[in-house]
Formats: sequence, C-alpha cells, structure tokens
Amino acid sequence: MINEVFSKENLPSEIILSGPRYGNVVSVIIPTYNYAHFLKQCLDSVVSQQVAGMEIILVDDGSTDNTREVIAPYVNRIKYIFQKNQGLSAARNTGIRNSSGEWLLFLDSDDILGPDIIASHLSFIDQNPDVRLVVCRNRIFKRMSPDEDSKVQEQWRLYTKHLDVHLCHLNIAPPHAFLIHRNAVTETGWFDTQLRACEDYDFWFRAALKGFIPRYNPHGCVYYRHHSKSMSANLENQFRHDKILHEKNSKRLDEFPEYPQGRRMEGLLAFSSGAMRTAFFLKNYDKSGADELMTLALKWITEIKEIKIIRRHYNQLLTNLFLFRILEYLHFTDLKCLDSAREIHHALFQVFKKSCLPSSKYSLIAEAIKTCLWGSDKQCAEVRELRDFLRKWIKPFDFILSK
Repeated sequence: MINEVFSKENLPSEIILSGPRYGNVVSVIIPTYNYAHFLKQCLDSVVSQQVAGMEIILVDDGSTDNTREVIAPYVNRIKYIFQKNQGLSAARNTGIRNSSGEWLLFLDSDDILGPDIIASHLSFIDQNPDVRLVVCRNRIFKRMSPDEDSKVQEQWRLYTKHLDVHLCHLNIAPPHAFLIHRNAVTETGWFDTQLRACEDYDFWFRAALKGFIPRYNPHGCVYYRHHSKSMSANLENQFRHDKILHEKNSKRLDEFPEYPQGRRMEGLLAFSSGAMRTAFFLKNYDKSGADELMTLALKWITEIKEIKIIRRHYNQLLTNLFLFRILEYLHFTDLKCLDSAREIHHALFQVFKKSCLPSSKYSLIAEAIKTCLWGSDKQCAEVRELRDFLRKWIKPFDFILSK
C-alpha cells in the first residue's frame, strides 16, 4: 500500500496513512529524514513498550532512502505521515497536529527508548498528579557499523532538583527523555521552525516559563545515539545555535522577572555561566559572538546586585556550583583577555561585597567544602561536580573531598 501511494508522480505536500488507533493516552511522535538504517531499532524500542493506549506517529520529512521498505512491517502499528522536507521542528509540529494522545513524547528516529520507560513515566505521573512534564535519565551510545553491538559510552548528566534553574544554564536532556501533557504543549506553542539546532531546548525553556517545570523520574532511562550525522556532532553549528538561545533566553528573563520562582539569583548565575561556556567554545573555534555573550553574562551578574539576598533563602549548593563555573571560565586564556572578563570579575566582587555571598575566593572555597561535606545529598550531581571544581582549585584537600 505504501509503495503504491508513493509511486504516483505528483505527491501532495502531506500524505497520511493511518494504522489502527490505540486510544488517546500517549502519542509517540517520531520525525525521520533519511535515517532508514536507524529506524528499525528505534521503532522496535517503541512497539515493545508495555502501554495500553499508545499511538505511534512517524513523520517522514521527505526521505529519499529506503525508509518505506523499513517501515513496511510496522504499517499496521503506526500512523505514517509523509511530507516534503521542511526540517525537524516542522516534522514534530506535523506530528503534534495529527496526534490524539493526552501525553506526548518526541523521539528522534536515530534514538531509542529504554524498556518500559513510558509506563514508568505514567506511573510517576499517577503518583504525582500535578506533574505536566516529566524527565528521566539518558545514556549516550554509538554504533560503528550494523555488525557491531551498540555500546553505551556515557550518561548525559541530569540533575534531579531545581530543573528550572538548570534550564537557565543549558539544555538538561534530549527530547525523548521527556513526557509532556498535551495542555502544556498547547500553552507552550510550536517548535520553532527557524532553529536548525537547540529547538528542543528552546521548547523546554518556554514550557518552564509557562510554569511547566520538569520533574525527575528516577526509574528507567532512554538512549541517545551519537554518530557523525547527528546534530550534536556538528559542534560549530551547535555552539552557534547555543548563542542564539542564550540571546533569546536573556530577553525572556527580562520578560519574566520572577523566573525561576524563588531562585532568581541562582537562575541568573546559571544563565551567566552557560553564556560564558558558549563564549569560550566560540572563541576556541575562532568564531564570532564571544564578546556579545560575555556582555550578556555581565548584564545579569550586575543585575544580581539589585536582588535582596537573604542568606537562609538562597541555595548554597547551586550558588557555589555556578560561581565556580563562572570563575573557571574567567581563568581560561581565551576569555580572560577580554575587557568584559575583567568587568565580570569586578561585578562579582561587588556582588560579594554587597550581599551575604562569600566575599573572597577563599571563603567561597570554604563554603563549598562545607556544602560538599555536610550537605543533605552528598551524592547528587551538583555535589559531584562541585567536588571536581574544588579538586582543581585546592589539590591539598583531595583527601577531604574524596570522603
């Protein structure tokens, strides 16, 4: 049937071939473009999910490879949509328009769902009925050839708390780690078709601004495939779009002066450290844009001076972590030669002087050590990262930090 439809000479802009309807609990939306060699593994990971009421929507964004042959065995299990090539965001938007699920999951066709992760998300939501956006762990893998077993390489560091703050820094997880309620999608809006990378980060940040803060589901995980044609492999393009997102999000922080709710200072430090990270990589790649990002970081660090900070109200762990990130980038040769770097140093000192934050590098180190040793969760990702920073800064204290 599929090949008969595609044998016609004049293709319409969109063709929908519907398999059976599975109800309206979850819609898994899979955009694909010339990824036939990855598609079977992706689809197998979805059809094996033990979920009643799941529809699978495959949006073929104008593939010219053998995608149709690969999906033939699944034709009765999926809703297949073909459209002229418009890009990843447009394909996801097509999937949203044609979905019926109460909950939506966006899975790229080169990635894989972990066993029963959708059921795990739904179970977490049942136990936390206020949740409208849930996220889980993710592992990164690659496959060198069809004859080689997939090999897990590393894990995308995912923080379990204060995800609204961490979103100010950079993206926190790949799209298929999230499950989002349809109402949250409706209020957030479409994926931005002007973005050719970071469109998922843009979407999750806008969702958070609307009040849909991701909640961490500790059970199960998904798998992100790293390969030569994946978007994350094109680092130059990635950092260029990171810059675009920092600029967009800076304007949004202006528009939403209460975000993150109750954690404004931590959010501004997070944003500043993320902007400086991207500035460092752009400088390292000899690309333009670093100066503009350092200026944005300076703007928000200066803004912190206007926030009334009460010591018992701010999160010491988050504050220490982002301060160390900022100081780390200020020490890199590629950035510290910039005039804005010296201004950031001065602005930080002014913040320390005016507020109850640590007033010197040494008091910052002392407070960070206390946080690592006596904090409520010594094994969380923030503490582990903070320990790594302290080991770089104070080698003699390695024996303390290893406890």
